[in-house]
Amino acid sequence: MLYLKYKPLSFSPHCLFLPLFTMVGSTSVLKAIPQDILNRLWTAKETRVSLKHLYILGKQVNKTRQTPSPAIKIPSEFLCSELPIRYGHMLKMLHAHPLATTSPAMQTVANRYVSDTQLLTRLSVPSTEMESSQFLEVLRTLRRRQCGSLLRLRHGLLTETQGDERAQDAVQGFLDQCNGLGVGVNLLIGEHLCLHDKGHNLVQQIDPVKVAQNAIQEAQRYCAETHNVTAPQVQLVCKYPNLSTTYVPAHLHRILFELLTNSLTATIKHQKTAPVKLTLVKGHEDVTIRLSDEGGGISAREMHSAWRYHINPHHKALLDHDQDDAQVEFDSKRGLRFARLLARYFGGDLNLISMEGYGTDAFLALSRDDAVMENYPVSNLTETELY
Repeated sequence: MLYLKYKPLSFSPHCLFLPLFTMVGSTSVLKAIPQDILNRLWTAKETRVSLKHLYILGKQVNKTRQTPSPAIKIPSEFLCSELPIRYGHMLKMLHAHPLATTSPAMQTVANRYVSDTQLLTRLSVPSTEMESSQFLEVLRTLRRRQCGSLLRLRHGLLTETQGDERAQDAVQGFLDQCNGLGVGVNLLIGEHLCLHDKGHNLVQQIDPVKVAQNAIQEAQRYCAETHNVTAPQVQLVCKYPNLSTTYVPAHLHRILFELLTNSLTATIKHQKTAPVKLTLVKGHEDVTIRLSDEGGGISAREMHSAWRYHINPHHKALLDHDQDDAQVEFDSKRGLRFARLLARYFGGDLNLISMEGYGTDAFLALSRDDAVMENYPVSNLTETELY
């Protein structure tokens, strides 16, 4: 399998990142990083994975549970090699952005990513039970910190460019790139942790109906607590008893949660009694999910706003303490733009069709082709091409 191929980096990271980390603590965080070191990270090519890669890998690991297991060691080697490359690509995008030298949020996040990359480059492939435990703890820390870093970047950039529509538009695309990298990193780390902590794959053969039922319950609970009312009913319709596909249950849950909370909130605000309707259909190429509400619809101006990242006041409270990433990791509301990014990551899509004055239909397509490679953000562009 291509996914399991071990790719050693072309430089010795243990010695390079010690001075790099020291220099990044200065006031001009990104400009102080030696360009030759960054270039070596930036030009390293990522190895893209598919749902099929991850699913087969998990099955192999579960068949071989002795310690150390060859099936576990190979993915560990892959993570030790692949994660620094992906973190390097994030540093490349942060460095290339026009706000790199002026944005406090950008400098803070760049500092955190360099610190995390330094931690990664100190890792060695675990060969004992103690080393395996230490390796897993580092991965847990990296996952929490990345969630916190991405949220800090989003909140900081949107706050700093508030009132400048042109700058806000540019920030939207940039956040897509950063979040796209984040999805891939979290997927690789999450798959490894899930296999060790829970004994099963993160990528699974899922029943979308069961995932939808859980998302409905969580969305109704969220809306009831937020608006202090009884949440509207959701009618779930599926005429395919054996509906299944290979996917990441957490990704589908997140997408449906974002869609459902929006529909339920619109229904509450417009005081409608008609239930929200969730329909699942199986096609040859896709599993399609339609969510229909009678919550008043979305105007053209509001539709433009719906597909944007927004400042969430709740995020500021989460970010008051710089190292408190545990709560951030489980932050509940991230918006439709993030949901669409997740849908597109493995060949799917998410669209809205609205009838202003009546209601909105959301259409989510999940590709049933599990060999589709991840939609990894382009990493081999120059600064000029990026921005």
